[in-house]
Amino acid sequence: MAFFKRMFNLLKLFSWDFSWRQGRYEYLNWVIGTIPGHLGIDLRGMLINNLFKQPGENVSIFPGVKIRGIHNLSVGKNVVLGEDVFLNANGGIFIDDEAGIGPGTKIWSVNHIFSDINVPVVEQGYEDKAVRIGKGVWIAANCTILPGAELGEGVIISAGSVVGGKKVKPFSVLAGNPARIIGSRVNH
Repeated sequence: MAFFKRMFNLLKLFSWDFSWRQGRYEYLNWVIGTIPGHLGIDLRGMLINNLFKQPGENVSIFPGVKIRGIHNLSVGKNVVLGEDVFLNANGGIFIDDEAGIGPGTKIWSVNHIFSDINVPVVEQGYEDKAVRIGKGVWIAANCTILPGAELGEGVIISAGSVVGGKKVKPFSVLAGNPARIIGSRVNH
């Protein structure tokens, strides 16, 4: 009898997981998240893309992509999410057309509140700050984009850079930790 009760409880948990978008994504990603090649990229682009707040056309999702807050992720057309990208979209992430996110990059749109020194940070909640990635932006491998960042059209972020919550002018080239403008794509 205990076995059947436990199985019933497990089925209730599975049903609850499937009743919300993030839960459906996690199961779907578990099944198709590591399928290699063009088949895997196209399957993820077709199925996972439909769970986004704003799905895009022709989205390429490479193996290992992980998304939190999928219901707050909006993408344009021809967006590429490279291998092992991690997006925390709970505070909102907006990715415009033809943007590319390189492998291993992490984008965060929420941060812990830490204003009260008498309360542990983990008990103070979170602050949402949307991230906006403009048209044609390229974020190279292993970058970190922090809450509140706004990357204008055509911005390039060099590999390993950390971009704070700031507004970046269109067609700028950034590098470093913290990322700084090292050039411009205009007038070359």
